[in-house]
Amino acid sequence: MEFIQKLEVGLKGELPGRSAQLEMSATPMSEAHFIQRKDARNAGVLSLFFPKEEQWHLALIRRAFHEKDHHSRQISFPGGSFEPADITYEKTALREAEEEINVKQSEVKVLGSLTNLYIPVSNFNVFPFVGYTERRPDFYPQDGEVEAVLEIPLSSLMDIANKSLTTIEVRGHQLTDVPVFQFGNDTVWGATAMMLNELITLIK
Repeated sequence: MEFIQKLEVGLKGELPGRSAQLEMSATPMSEAHFIQRKDARNAGVLSLFFPKEEQWHLALIRRAFHEKDHHSRQISFPGGSFEPADITYEKTALREAEEEINVKQSEVKVLGSLTNLYIPVSNFNVFPFVGYTERRPDFYPQDGEVEAVLEIPLSSLMDIANKSLTTIEVRGHQLTDVPVFQFGNDTVWGATAMMLNELITLIK
């Protein structure tokens, strides 16, 4: 639990924030991208750590294919749109994690939050939270929404060899020199990579 305790202390202090996020930005971003927009939708996502094989792991998801979804088949944190009944964005993140990958809300202990981020392509203000469970959840991907749950070891998150630049094709357009995390055959880029980099920087 030493790792969890240190992470909780770090989340209560000064966060790495924008500088860490910008390191993994796929395109040049102005300060406007870091301001919560009143005309945007709001979402909560969860960075969930859990123990497995004597090491902490992080849960990510590979989204299912939907033709009109800007983030179809991309790797992301479990999470989704805020609903009025949620009351808070933290509740949104927990509810969505339970719906998407069967993580029981009652088993998650929230440690704190990372820096919120605006995503222009989908017009979302995203509020990321960090939590953990004391045991590995019985993951079950939501049919039609989640293709797979990725269980990333902490050692892989911290391995600099998994961080690189690559070319990514998005809706017929090629983006070059995109900073990514590569975990096996799965590429993490865009807003998820930006939030993940802040988390990794905080852990370091």
